[in-house]
Amino acid sequence: MQESNEKKANNEKKSFILTNKFKALIIILVGVIVFFIVVLSPAFAVQNINIQGSEYYAAEEIRQYLSYLQGKNGNILLLDNTTFSQGGGVFDRHLIEVEKQLLFEFPLIKKASIVYSAPNTINVTLEDRTPVMMVDYCGTYIYVDTQGYVLSVNSDGNTNNLPIVQGLDIDKYKVGTPLTMVADEKIDAAIKLCMIISELSLNDYIDIIDVSDYNEVRMFCAPSLAIEFGNLNNLRFRMSILKSVFETGKDGNSNGTIDMTGGNSPVYRENTKEEDTKGYE
Repeated sequence: MQESNEKKANNEKKSFILTNKFKALIIILVGVIVFFIVVLSPAFAVQNINIQGSEYYAAEEIRQYLSYLQGKNGNILLLDNTTFSQGGGVFDRHLIEVEKQLLFEFPLIKKASIVYSAPNTINVTLEDRTPVMMVDYCGTYIYVDTQGYVLSVNSDGNTNNLPIVQGLDIDKYKVGTPLTMVADEKIDAAIKLCMIISELSLNDYIDIIDVSDYNEVRMFCAPSLAIEFGNLNNLRFRMSILKSVFETGKDGNSNGTIDMTGGNSPVYRENTKEEDTKGYE
């Protein structure tokens, strides 16, 4: 009799466990169904695309390019535009693949942040490429950024407080593409130097940079100061020294030459009458 009661109790216990498991399974299935109904709801269809940040491209031009996103479910867009290795994109709501495609189609944009904001909005924040130098090319000036991209062309080199670079070997160029598709030590040297000039706030002093020989770089400050800079070793340190020289009063109005080819101690010498006749070009 006792054995029969134990079997009955065990059966009731198993039945209770199975019933609870079945209930839990039902709850999970209902939750999944509700989740997908909510996630796939038309309420999450993209209706608004807000754009800000670019001066090179009109907002309407960007919006037209992204028009294929209109009406699509934002949550599905997040899944479609984020790979497993980019899992963070789902959580920070970035449409990573769309960002990559936009940068490819609009090369004058340096960075793009495209974020889905529930329930129906995509916010696009753009950062344009910024010119760091002007390249003197056949009477025109090519504006180039820190990655060597051609941003625009202007016939007037006085419209921007950027150094004018001379001595580069350029056959042709195209706006929106790198100045050269192959490694070029002169271009690299010019970009590196112009970046330091900008970081040290020396744009007001230095007007022209000649990199015809990137191991014997020369700079000029209007109207009558020349700088024999030499190679670009210890560039930041030596440019800091040059800045201190400028701050002592040796600027473009000084009719002379600053020689920095002998080490870390610059030497200033006044121009001779013969040097004066060569002038500042």
